[in-house]
Amino acid sequence: MIDKVGFELLKRMLGPGADAFGENFGIMIKGLTIGMAFWGEGRVAIYEEKMKEFLEQTKVKKSKINKKTDPDINIAGPVFDASFYYFDKKYYRELFSNLLANASNEEKQNIIHPSFVDIIKQLSPLESKILNTFSKSFMSCYPLAIFKGFDSKGRVTPYYTYFIDFLEENSKFGINDTERYQISIENLVRLGLLQKRSDIIQANYDYNKFKNNLRYKVIEVENPNEILKLERYRIELTLLGRDFVECCCK
Repeated sequence: MIDKVGFELLKRMLGPGADAFGENFGIMIKGLTIGMAFWGEGRVAIYEEKMKEFLEQTKVKKSKINKKTDPDINIAGPVFDASFYYFDKKYYRELFSNLLANASNEEKQNIIHPSFVDIIKQLSPLESKILNTFSKSFMSCYPLAIFKGFDSKGRVTPYYTYFIDFLEENSKFGINDTERYQISIENLVRLGLLQKRSDIIQANYDYNKFKNNLRYKVIEVENPNEILKLERYRIELTLLGRDFVECCCK
């Protein structure tokens, strides 16, 4: 049985907006509050605040939907379950809020995939930022280059640095982001959201621009006996990635 503290907390968190999520989800969230009996007061207060913010965000987004329906339990259940571990971070709350609101949209239910909840859990802030650059157009693609060094005997040294040009979206990224590009791109490819293509590269783009990058200059100076060669790629959304961006980034 759920204790009185859990019920009171639930009531304060949901307030009059509880109906926006359907009766079934109210019952489900009550069950989730059992674990709060082991939290300190400070941690409960933080969770309550973040949950209120999340519910209000989702309620506003849902109010703009023309054809509303209750979200499927296999989406809403895992979202609220994740709230205990992921709602401290704003970007997680935003992604989960978008997903839950769009799961309430009858017109988007056919593109909501059950894997989206687990995918969100595996995203970093930088990866969320990268995916958001595709939210304006699914047809967006960005040039990417990798450099390899060749010595006099033909031996190859791959330099594990990704050079990416986000074109008109470049202003959204800082210096610290550029150092993490490779890890983030590889993770997004692993999750099936992005693909890194060499068969089709960025049209009308001068990849030699990347040779002006400071990181390239450093590699060049530190390896004077190697010839650096550039491999050209472009990154773009997969079909799964398009649906994910439509449901979780908008």
